[in-house]
Amino acid sequence: MKKLTGVLAAIDLDLWKRDSFRVKDAVLLCLFLIGVRFLSALPSYVFRVDFGILYDLVFLGIVLVMLWQSGREEMAGILKWRKVPAALFFSLLVMFFGLEIIRREAGNILVMLLPVPEGFFGASLRANAFQAFATLCFFPALNEELFFRGIILKRLGRNYPGRTALWVSSLLFALMHLNPWQGLLATVSGLFFGWIYMEFKTIWLCIFFHGYNNLLANFFSFPLRYLPNRRTYTVLAVHPLWLDVCGALLFVLGFVLTWGISPGRRPGTLPRSARKNSKDRL
Repeated sequence: MKKLTGVLAAIDLDLWKRDSFRVKDAVLLCLFLIGVRFLSALPSYVFRVDFGILYDLVFLGIVLVMLWQSGREEMAGILKWRKVPAALFFSLLVMFFGLEIIRREAGNILVMLLPVPEGFFGASLRANAFQAFATLCFFPALNEELFFRGIILKRLGRNYPGRTALWVSSLLFALMHLNPWQGLLATVSGLFFGWIYMEFKTIWLCIFFHGYNNLLANFFSFPLRYLPNRRTYTVLAVHPLWLDVCGALLFVLGFVLTWGISPGRRPGTLPRSARKNSKDRL
């Protein structure tokens, strides 16, 4: 009981109002949201009823409260749309498509080394197409980008070098997935979402491509069913070599084009305006 009291005492109820975060602050917030996730899922297990987007709505509500309590100026800065070159959308579409092929192949290898328990991901499948899109693509992109890039990365960047803030926020993003199969791959995605936010300073770009990435991750296996000898190309099977080569080439092409468009052209570097003494950060 004393240990539990000590943990609760360590959690500052005004934590989300802080202008900047230490690593401990970011970890505590993530643990808090993990607890909320379990509590939101509890009614489904107790009453054996699918409450659909309940957790997503609770998550969104908490994030919006965090943004509101951070102050209007801070909230407006995070939600502000900043113009980006039209060519950037093309380069990122190509980059994330190639990245998904590589990530899926890495996931295939991981599953062969560390098999997924039967039925582990069964709860994520939805019969309703709208609910599937909402719970797998829309809400995760909106909630997680506002939280991990708009709040965690942004505020860590005021206390730490850009690369440190980027890695910490990406690792915490992986932790929130609560399993190694998604978590390891989420680290890679988190690094790219964070880099995009650091370079172009618009959370909406991250939200859009996070949703695009999740759409690819959840529905990419469908076209593979129509390849020759389709029984070979199941969700957990190794890709044909030509598919991996194409994925690598598309990723490199998209990344090079995106890097060429980016203002800093130096991945992993927060602009000086993101540091402690500036008000107009990220």
